[in-house]
This record gives sequence, structure tokens and C-alpha cells, in this order.
Amino acid sequence: MAPKTVLVVSPHPDDELIPAGGSLLILREAGWRVHNLACGLGRPDQHERRRRELTRACETAGFQLDCVEPPVTMSSGDDLDAARHRLGASIGQRLQALEPQLLLAPGPADVHHAHELVARAVVGAVETTARPQPVWWWELWGHLRHATLLVDVEHVLDRVIAALCSHAAELERSDYARLVAARAQVASILGPERVLGYGTGAALGRAAEVLCETAFTARGWRFGRPRLLDNRSPRIGPFDGGDASRFIAGSG
Repeated sequence: MAPKTVLVVSPHPDDELIPAGGSLLILREAGWRVHNLACGLGRPDQHERRRRELTRACETAGFQLDCVEPPVTMSSGDDLDAARHRLGASIGQRLQALEPQLLLAPGPADVHHAHELVARAVVGAVETTARPQPVWWWELWGHLRHATLLVDVEHVLDRVIAALCSHAAELERSDYARLVAARAQVASILGPERVLGYGTGAALGRAAEVLCETAFTARGWRFGRPRLLDNRSPRIGPFDGGDASRFIAGSG
């Protein structure tokens, strides 16, 4: 039987690891193929260095690397409409070729303009492809307004950080390794109540990730049922958590 595939849509090198790298490594442990689509490589003068770092990071994590060529430019002064259309076409091509059981992408309200651009491109590609598609959304710069999926990542956190350290020049600029550890610790404390209900109390160890699970279905976008991921046998859905259209629009 062919392995299940998760298509990861990463705005920048290091976005394949910082927001949800632990969840991806858990899928890898369960036999999934992780296909990372790198949308951009930063500014043109950074491309060679960032491609080299990204290749090393994906090799360390065990992810398959696939870059949009030429890399999409998404700085605030670039033509962002053209970038979104290019990305939508590229993502649609991968959806057709890979038929992934799962997408993982930045949330539609993640504040950073490039992350929101990629999210809109993902939504457009999924809706154009017009077949059922589960998507796990993460947010890094914003606050995930609707959290439905809690993942215990304590046992893989060191491996996430080890792979992230391949992005050496970026970590010199900002201490993203410390960020990953801090986010995981906060999520382990607040995540159980955010996902499973206030008053739930502590249910995890010392590191977690919080995601929003949705699916595009014949009834439109639907939320997954709030749950803790079973790391030994990770599954998708069920999608009976209500209408997710406002979340997908970036407004709720």
C-alpha cells in the first residue's frame, strides 16, 4: 500500500518546521510521506543560501522538498496579486499530481502578508480542484481563532529544533529555535482548554502544537471535531464540527 501523503505549503524556508514541525514528524513516524512545497526563498540575493539551508533542513527532517520555480517573490513591494495567481496554479498542480490525503498550510488570518497570501492561494486551489480535501491550518504571527486539533509533540521536539538549526543564517537573525520551544510549552498548557473546552485542565506533557482542522466538502468548508491526535495512529476528521466558511474567509 502506498504511503499517505501530506502536502505542506510553506511561504518561506523554515515555515516547514516552526509552526507545525512536530505534527509533521509524528505523521512521518506513522509512515506518511511529507511533501514540502516551498513557495519562496526570500529576496533574490538570498535564494542560493536559503535553498541550501532548506535542502539540509528537509533532509534532516525526512521531508521531500519541492520548490516553486522560479521562487515566488512576496515582499510587500512585489505584485502580490500575480504572486497569488502563480501560487494557486502551482498548488493546484500538486493537488492533481499527488492527491494528498492532507494539506498543511498557514491560516487565512496569520497577519504576515505572505502567509495570508499563501493561505488564499491554498483556498483557491482547493476550491478549484473541487474534490474533498482535509486541511490543517497553523498560525505563527497571529492567534489561531478556532483551534480544533491538539498534538502532543514532546518526544519529537528536539528533532524539530535539530532540523530547524539547518536554517543557520535565519536563526542568527532571530532565535526561532527558542521560539519553537516556547510555543510548544505554551500550547501544552493552554492547548487542552482551547481545543477540548475551558475547565478541561492539563492533559499533556511539556510540548504541544495547536492546529485548526477543516475540510472542503460537498457542503462547503467544515470544521473537524475538537480532539487530541492519536500519535500512534493519526487519522483525519471527522468533519462534523460546524461551518468553517468564516474561518476560511479570515474573519472567524
